[in-house]
Parts: sequence; structure tokens; C-alpha cells
Amino acid sequence: MHGIQNALLEVENLRKEFPIERGLLRKEKGKVQALSGVSFEIQEGEIIGLVGESGCGKTTLAKLILRLLFPNGGEIRYQGKDLLTLEGKELKAFRREIQMVFQDPFGSLNPRMKIKEIVGEPLLIHGIGSSKERHRKVIDLLESVGLQELHAGRYPHEFSGGERQRIGIARSLALSPRLLVLDEPVSSLDLSIQAQILRLLLSLKKERNLTYLFISHDLRVVSKMSDRVLVMYLGKIVESGTTTEIFEKPEHPYTRALLASQPQTIKEKGFKGIPKGEIPSPANPPSGCRYRTRCPHAEKKCAEEEPLLLERTPGHFVACHFEL
Repeated sequence: MHGIQNALLEVENLRKEFPIERGLLRKEKGKVQALSGVSFEIQEGEIIGLVGESGCGKTTLAKLILRLLFPNGGEIRYQGKDLLTLEGKELKAFRREIQMVFQDPFGSLNPRMKIKEIVGEPLLIHGIGSSKERHRKVIDLLESVGLQELHAGRYPHEFSGGERQRIGIARSLALSPRLLVLDEPVSSLDLSIQAQILRLLLSLKKERNLTYLFISHDLRVVSKMSDRVLVMYLGKIVESGTTTEIFEKPEHPYTRALLASQPQTIKEKGFKGIPKGEIPSPANPPSGCRYRTRCPHAEKKCAEEEPLLLERTPGHFVACHFEL
């Protein structure tokens, strides 16, 4: 899956486990395998969609890329530099390059701070500009996301959900990053507001030459936003390819099941095989193929041997023993 030249971000064989602790002494009783060997690249200027059910590891992956968590194994490289070795001033400098827009536009904003303080805080932390210059930059950022100077002195509770998400986007742009990690940025918004925020994100990408990792469970949104799509199931990428390939010619049973769960797709494509039952616990994932316990095509081999993520056609990778 590697070999893309000049990738902005490279993730290779990334693993993350969380201990399960019980009792007064907090003894470790097991591990949750949040990520198990995840690899992909993002080229500059791309929008990569990351999809999968809740609990599959999408947000954990985002936090690892941002160095909010540390992995148990694997590599993360930004412009060829190993992010896992950065400390002190180097780590602080890296944080200017990659920023995050959170799912909850209210929970991610400090209710005690005015908007000018929220948006200007990254500039203050990194010692950028004078007080006057920072104020001007904050106003420019607010205007770039469709807000006005009069909004700067207000508090988060005075804004609607869509406006709060615009504030969150303005804050994420304060340090002029190159890569934005968008974690379900419109899932809590009404459909009409979703469309406005998505148009804003596309406009900002073009104006500022941004790169996006767009995390969502909403396939409709991902199909409109992304250049390429990664499909994740229980801590592993099971299929990746261009948006057209994933939505027009999906080859993994799980990808087809996700598409089948969209009412318009059942009618248009005729995909079948909506997953049976619940997603297994990442503390005790199935042997072999992790999707086999819900897959209508599973055979004995699926329980005994884990399928590799292999390139079936140029740029289209699938982790399945069978060609369906």
C-alpha cells in the first residue's frame, strides 16, 4: 500500500491497545485492541475519507496522528519525519502543522471564554504576533468562516450549533496548518446546516491549499467530500480506494454492507448483506478475518487465516479471501 511519493502523512502498521483494569488494585485483566496494523498515506491536497461503525477505531487513529495518544507500535511520518520521536520545541512546532476540528461544536469550546479568546488562544500559546496583530488575525479568521467582528466579544452559548462549528474551524486555522483532521465535523448538525459547513470546508481547502482527513460514519457525506476512502472495521482497514471505486465497485463484504444500510443505495445498486448482530468486542476480536462473524460469505478459511490488505487493481486494496 506504500510507494506514493511525496506523501504529506504516512501511517505504517500502527497499533494501539488500551489495558482493561479491574478491582481496587486496578490489575490488568486484558487489552482492548483499538488499532491493529493500520497503514495508509495522505498526499498533499487530498481529502481522505475514513468510514466505519462506532467503535472501529476512527477517533483513536485521529488522536494518534495528533500525538494526543502514543501508539504501542508502528510509525507515523509527516513529510518524512518520524512524529513519534518529537519532543519539546519540535513537538510544539509540529502542532502548528496538523489541527483538529471536533465532532461536538459546543463541548469543544470553553464556555467561560469569549470567541476572540478561543480563536486567538493558539496564537497566544505559540507566541505569534503582538496583541494588536493577534486581534486582527482573529477577526480575519472569523470573517473567513462567515462570522463577523461583532461576534468576537460573545460567548459560545450565544451561538447556534452551526455557528459554533464555524468558530471551531476558525480556531483550527489560526496557526495556518497544512492538514486538518475533521472528526465527524457535521454529524451533530441539521441537514441544511451540514451542507453549509461542508461547502465552507471545501472553499477553505481551495483557498488555503489544505489537506483533510475526513472521519465520518455518514457515507453520503463522505461520497461528496472525499478523493479516496478508507473503510475500517474493528481496528483494521479492510478496503481502500478512490471514492468512485468504493461507492461504485466495492469488493469487501463490509463495505457492501455499509452501502446497503443507506436506503438510496439499496435501490440503486442492489447491495445486500447488512451485517448480522453487533460489532464484536475489540477486547476479544474474532480469529482470522474479524468480519467473519457477521459476514454472509464466511467460510472455514476465514476463521483460520487473516486476510491481507492486497492491491486488486491499481490503488484499490481489499482484505478478503474471496473475490465476490
